[in-house]
Amino acid sequence: GAGALASVLSGATGAETLDEPDETEAGSDPQAAAWVTTLVMSVLASEAPAVRVNCAETVVRLFRGWSTGLQSPSAPLKLWSGTVLNSLVLGSVAAGADDPVAGLLLSSIPPAAAAAADLGVIGMRDRVAMFALRRTWDELPNLPTASRFLLCLVELLSTFQVLAMKAGAPGPLSIPWDKIMWDPRVPRCPLALPSPPLASSSAVRELEDGVVLSDGAGSWELWSGVVSQANPSPDLVGSRSGWSSHREMRRAEGHEEVLPLVPGCHVMRRVRDPAPPPTGGRGEGEQGQVSGGDGGESPAPPPAPASAEVGIVEEVVTLGGVPGAGRRVRWLKTLQHEVVRWGAGGEYDVVQVQLDDKLDVVKTFPTPETELDIAAKYRFAQDHYFGVLLRFRAHTPDPEGVEALEGTLEWPDFLATTRVRGHRRPDGTVVIREEELLAGSRDSDWAPRFGTNAWQPGTVFELGIRVPPTSNGDDKASPVGGFSVPERGLHGTYTKDVVLDGHSIAVTGRASLCKDRLFSFDRHCCASCIAVSEDGAAATGCDGDRRDHRGVVFGTVGFSSGVHYWEVRVEVADHGSVFIGVAEKAKPGSSKQKRLSRWQGWGFVNYRATLHGSTERVYGEHFQANDTIGVRLDMDHGRVSFYLDGMKYGEHIVSDLGPAFDGIAANRARLQPRTLWPVIGLRRPMDRVVVTKKWVSNAGIHPVTWLTDALALTTVAIRTGQGETAAASAAPPRPATGGKSTPIALPHRRHNHNQSDHVPDWLYEDAWRLWGRWRESRWLRIATRGCTAAEDSFTPSTVDVDTSPRACAAASARTGLRVPLLSGDRVKILRTGGRILDQPEEAAVLGAFRGLLWYRVESQRGEAASLEGASRPWCWTTSDIEGLELVRRSPATPPEIEPRLRDHRLSRAPEFWSGWLQSVFDQGAIVRDGIEIDSSDSLGEVHRHQVVLALERRLNSSGIVRFLVLFKTSEGTWVRGWISERIRGSVDVLIVKRIPDAEARACAGEENCSELLAQLTDVERADMDADRGLLEDMDPAAWSEDTAIDRITSDWERRLVAACGPRAEEWLAKGHGAGQGDAGPQDSRSFRTLAEARTLKDGAGRHGRVAWSIDADEQLCQTVQQWSDLLGVTPGNLVFAHLHAILQAGGGGASAVVQGLRRDWAEHVADCVRSKPLLSGASPDELLARAAVLLALNARAQRALPLVSFSLPEDDWDEEHQGVPSLASVSPRGLPGAKSAVPPSTAAAAAWRPQSVGRHLRRIKMLLFTHTKRQFWDAVLQATMTPTPLAHDEYEDPREIKTIKINRVRATPQRLATIRLVSERLRSSVFGQLHRELRSLPRSAFRRAYVGKGHGGQRRAFKVKFLGEGVNDYGGPYRAVFDQVADEVRSDRLALSNAVEAGGETALKERSCLIPIFVPCPNRSAGLGANQDKFLLLPGLPPAHIRELAGFLGKTVGLAVRHGLQMGLDLPSLVWKPLAGQALTIHDLEAVDSLTSRTIQRIAEHYQSGGSSSVGSDGGADEAGDEDWRRELNFTTVLSDGTSVSLSPDGAQQAVDESNWQDFVRALVACRLQESLPMLHALRTGLASVLPVDLFPMFSPEELEQLVCGSGDVDVDLLQQCTEYEEVSPDAPHIRFFWEVLREMRGEEREAFLRFVWARSRMPSAATDFPMNFKLQAPQGPAETSPDQWLPHAQTCFFSLSLPAYTTKEILREKLLFAIKNSPNMDADVRLHSAEGWGEA
Repeated sequence: GAGALASVLSGATGAETLDEPDETEAGSDPQAAAWVTTLVMSVLASEAPAVRVNCAETVVRLFRGWSTGLQSPSAPLKLWSGTVLNSLVLGSVAAGADDPVAGLLLSSIPPAAAAAADLGVIGMRDRVAMFALRRTWDELPNLPTASRFLLCLVELLSTFQVLAMKAGAPGPLSIPWDKIMWDPRVPRCPLALPSPPLASSSAVRELEDGVVLSDGAGSWELWSGVVSQANPSPDLVGSRSGWSSHREMRRAEGHEEVLPLVPGCHVMRRVRDPAPPPTGGRGEGEQGQVSGGDGGESPAPPPAPASAEVGIVEEVVTLGGVPGAGRRVRWLKTLQHEVVRWGAGGEYDVVQVQLDDKLDVVKTFPTPETELDIAAKYRFAQDHYFGVLLRFRAHTPDPEGVEALEGTLEWPDFLATTRVRGHRRPDGTVVIREEELLAGSRDSDWAPRFGTNAWQPGTVFELGIRVPPTSNGDDKASPVGGFSVPERGLHGTYTKDVVLDGHSIAVTGRASLCKDRLFSFDRHCCASCIAVSEDGAAATGCDGDRRDHRGVVFGTVGFSSGVHYWEVRVEVADHGSVFIGVAEKAKPGSSKQKRLSRWQGWGFVNYRATLHGSTERVYGEHFQANDTIGVRLDMDHGRVSFYLDGMKYGEHIVSDLGPAFDGIAANRARLQPRTLWPVIGLRRPMDRVVVTKKWVSNAGIHPVTWLTDALALTTVAIRTGQGETAAASAAPPRPATGGKSTPIALPHRRHNHNQSDHVPDWLYEDAWRLWGRWRESRWLRIATRGCTAAEDSFTPSTVDVDTSPRACAAASARTGLRVPLLSGDRVKILRTGGRILDQPEEAAVLGAFRGLLWYRVESQRGEAASLEGASRPWCWTTSDIEGLELVRRSPATPPEIEPRLRDHRLSRAPEFWSGWLQSVFDQGAIVRDGIEIDSSDSLGEVHRHQVVLALERRLNSSGIVRFLVLFKTSEGTWVRGWISERIRGSVDVLIVKRIPDAEARACAGEENCSELLAQLTDVERADMDADRGLLEDMDPAAWSEDTAIDRITSDWERRLVAACGPRAEEWLAKGHGAGQGDAGPQDSRSFRTLAEARTLKDGAGRHGRVAWSIDADEQLCQTVQQWSDLLGVTPGNLVFAHLHAILQAGGGGASAVVQGLRRDWAEHVADCVRSKPLLSGASPDELLARAAVLLALNARAQRALPLVSFSLPEDDWDEEHQGVPSLASVSPRGLPGAKSAVPPSTAAAAAWRPQSVGRHLRRIKMLLFTHTKRQFWDAVLQATMTPTPLAHDEYEDPREIKTIKINRVRATPQRLATIRLVSERLRSSVFGQLHRELRSLPRSAFRRAYVGKGHGGQRRAFKVKFLGEGVNDYGGPYRAVFDQVADEVRSDRLALSNAVEAGGETALKERSCLIPIFVPCPNRSAGLGANQDKFLLLPGLPPAHIRELAGFLGKTVGLAVRHGLQMGLDLPSLVWKPLAGQALTIHDLEAVDSLTSRTIQRIAEHYQSGGSSSVGSDGGADEAGDEDWRRELNFTTVLSDGTSVSLSPDGAQQAVDESNWQDFVRALVACRLQESLPMLHALRTGLASVLPVDLFPMFSPEELEQLVCGSGDVDVDLLQQCTEYEEVSPDAPHIRFFWEVLREMRGEEREAFLRFVWARSRMPSAATDFPMNFKLQAPQGPAETSPDQWLPHAQTCFFSLSLPAYTTKEILREKLLFAIKNSPNMDADVRLHSAEGWGEA
């Protein structure tokens, strides 16, 4: 059979490559072949080892047959082959070499690669790695979703990697990516190439891979700018060199094709000007010496005749040692033979022609291009400007302080990236050399750089920190003199020697790179109607040519890969006059230049539309002057999206507008690479836009990183599975209790051993490096505006900000602040973009990155608070600090240091210094009250030649230099205001200039200057003195901004320590990388010793160290997740210092050690450890070291999850055959009489369980944080969302959003309980009305997530209109529908009472709920046991229309999950376990049916005791004796709905006795556990149409229940943590009364309160899952003056409560409960009983 199967599989093979699967069907049936394989392996699994020896050859033949099928071009066969091969190999690896089948299978695969056939394990692994790499690159735009073929390739790669490790490969991360055959379409990864060690052990892997941006050790620096290449050799451009003649000749010969010159072709002698001999070196065939065909002839070319002659080619010969570089020609007139050049030395002596019958030339053909032709064609001898992106990271410095550098240099003009190496000197000079081409074409398009199409290594760049001249020329006056305006940049030259046709040419140029801006506007690629400012930051519309009314200007830098975000400020604009986006640009030297007189590319126009070509589409919001537009270009996914930061109707709007264009690079297998450049289009004169200094850029995640992380996770899973199998087979004996040494007895679930083999060496190394960075307690990971919703872990725009006081103080100084802002400080934002906010916002300072302060807005009001991306962290620049006001310091700031921070101010960096100014503009200068010009008022005017004193220099958001000046107005009053340095517009004209002190006194007079200085305040005078004294001893020539900032920060720290003593020194030590606690491990070896074991205490109080087991790791993982949920942060952002202090102090005592730590939080954190039996004895260092291992594993898993599958082969096979996957498998664990975990040898039990990576991944899923899994889940939901086109009117709903009418008046539970007919009851219920309205919608409609304007951020797929209720759906009614559906489907109390009153048979039939989908669990019906709040799906095989209702309920639940709503369904583990892919046990039955469980237990006790005890059918003792009990107990049972079923064909007649009682118990348990299987399949089918149910096995049953149902208890502490206070103090008495009353409420009262304020009964389980914060607001109107007379007022759409200031706690309780209990409808005070809906009530 196996041989025939192998033949069948071989017959389907038509290719020898693992290429992309096509959709053609092969002649074989892979399902049948898989069924045969399963049958064979099932038989072998049940046989004895002696029998299996004879069958081992069969398995080997199966392996070979499926290996052949893997090479088939048939997609189904390829996928099935990969799945079965994985199962065979993994099963053999798990069984070990001692198993006869496994040993023969493993020995049949050569351990090493054969040189010719490449058939070994290593060779097979490398081939699969190559194809997996290419497929990952092709599917990169689709991630986090991946095709089944890619998942199969990754699983196959993991399998072969495990085999390779057995064959001697070092580990899963050791695949030689740089040596395998690389696909030319995939750019090479610099991380895959060998490199020296990094400078710090705390350089975590995410920083090395470029996934996370940071300023820490090992992170990548980004410098962007322009390279200008001048004429390489002017003396070669003249006609004597032949370049011009070549160019003219080719223009004259411009025909359509170049034909090969072979014998028999006709040629004409080329007439050309005599040229001097070449200047290159001598060699064979040079200086006119040519060789003949055999190298013996060497005739010199004769002089050209007066008239051209024609001839015929007779032979192709060798010239100059180059085969085919010459032709032997016979001239037709003279009949002489001559050897002519055809490419030798780059010259052509003849031209190919076509002759007529009279031997006249009728057509000439062009000659092939020479190197000189190519150089001339691509303007090599002309000036070029190329944008570049330089990324590098530093390695360990040598003793002289020189740092080795490695990185990449991206050339967007050439769609190429090169690898560079070099060094950085102590003075900041960077020297790098291009060494290798990583991406791009090697043999085309490089002529503008090198004069030839081939790329050449060796270009050397030498870049230094240079201070450019100021805009005032030589006038570099400042308060201390000698210092000019700083600029963070690298400037220098580069050189490269190239050889063209024997000429050695030195290519030189200049490079100017900076960090402040991602790009500037390119004046060389700009329409004539647009003017670019001197610094390239601003573009302004000018008159220009009238035909250029829609001109564009490109950015200097383009992007071909990675994720990039930048912001553009719209300075002046009219409706529809500004276009912001990206576009393609012609390649350098190309004759097909883009038209600059029209808008092009993909962009956003300020009349709420996107534009591509001539296609417009409604998108986003209107933007106007003074608004800021963010552009997010994701080249990895081919997506462009926009961000709006502006004002609308007086309200500050910050919103992620979502993707505007998608699929730009959707199919990399068929599209050429593309580079997109920032582009701005202007239509009107004086339109103006400015590129800001706020940006985030990342090179992207390379496919090698994705695959490496996937291999890391899968090999850990396989290693864990092998360890468990080995431990189970070893069966260690129980330790003896006698003797002197008693081992510690550990609690366990699966095994009795302490196993740490599941942690590989590389994971300990990752954890060691993460541990070093984590202990610094200074890094906070944030998702910036460069990240999209739910893509934080897959989008490389996350940033690690530095929270240390030193870093924040340095960023404050760089921003120009006098009083530093530190991490955790609360700041009030009074202005944005220079405009005063009507409602100030409050923000929290997060930390520093790239020299800027980063913040998160914590309190916004109105619609702005609910917009997507409103609270996403961003940064402040120098123009933003004008509207900042410190509210309060961080709780972590020591109280003795806080007042000193106000006294010890920061010195000001020279960038902000000024001095004396003189007005030089004819019309004078206007002084305004704000730094922004358009949003400030005039204070006066400075006349020409007037001298004023400038207190501060600063750039505003438009990039204009502004001075804060002190001057005397014409009225004689002293004014402080802002004045501009230059005229804003198309031409930069000076308004004021800086002058030295002596010149100022000479111009204004000594008396006037003294009078000006006398107006300074004491603080201003002290600040100026401090600024003067700071850099007095510095050499201006050695000055740089970084050195100045470092000196300012050090001086601030010195003064603070002198004032506060050791406490300040300890607090500031955080900024220098000091850890917490003791010294800790100093190397990876000592860290591993600490992390691989923990301390436990036995019952006698003795301590001992034991290895970490899987169970202990799972408990620790759960603990870390509980910590993060409690503190409202992600697991990676837990502060090491806080956790260490809490664990060291044992709880509340840590609040005295850690400043600002709440005592109750500390107690909860400690309780999380005390409640875990396997963790309670471990030390804090042991716990946190092991937590670092879990954090390192989860860091890998974040990018591994999209490329791995949790599905099982049998699930896929069942779905292929039966249309539904297998659900509700039953495990015999816990059954009475079961002696092992393996079921008895029955046909079902002996079935082969194919091994797969998914099965191993399910074993370690509890080692992944819930946050990690939820992040991936949210990203998949976002990727599978159905887009909704917007309506033209932004306040109208799209036509795809249907409005459904719901009558809740006639759907009250009391009324539904009176309806006897199920169909009528269903029609009246909210669930039935929803079903009737939505059942005809396609599946894609349920995957919509539209957010309407003013809807409070609520995602939706439809709108709701409640008949008879005066309410509009702004989110509250939509949420209320799902909440009421959950209530209806589990409403049973009224139905039960009515059924009992009817009595008899009716009572038995009415044991279901009001909606016939669920039934109360037996414990609930009987009123005993646990879980009396649970419901079960309807058992048996209900009618088709009932199953259809269950499917629709699944769609409804899926819709709620997609929209962030929790439905309180109260379902037991009998539902959640099958959905999560876990087997059911008798314990799940016991949880909902105590009577049946007790019956089973007593049956087992009776027969195991030899019949000495008796039991009745009701589970109690049978007083009638054993005989009566045996007569009534038979093979039947009663289901949860009261229906009696038979457990065997003649179950009613088959009595239970001693011989069959175990079969009865097994049949009974299986029947009861699977009684609702048809309804469960229907429910899952409905869920599958809306949600990715294949990911359900990634969660535990408890996690899945929380995902769907949320938290069943209203956590008041969590709610208080997520509360904002508007116009009311959190310390107000009535606010304290409110929280006390809420904590004193019963559970159902708190649930009713949540319905009252939010229209939902369940809360999210963590603060990070809250879609919006709860808002407590001050009352309005009469309730403000007479609070005790008014009720609280709730707005469910916005999750807010307006609470009057009640005088006593008792009044507040009374009013709040009255409002909660008497508001069943929304806006009931305006409901009209004559309105629609009430007539049916």
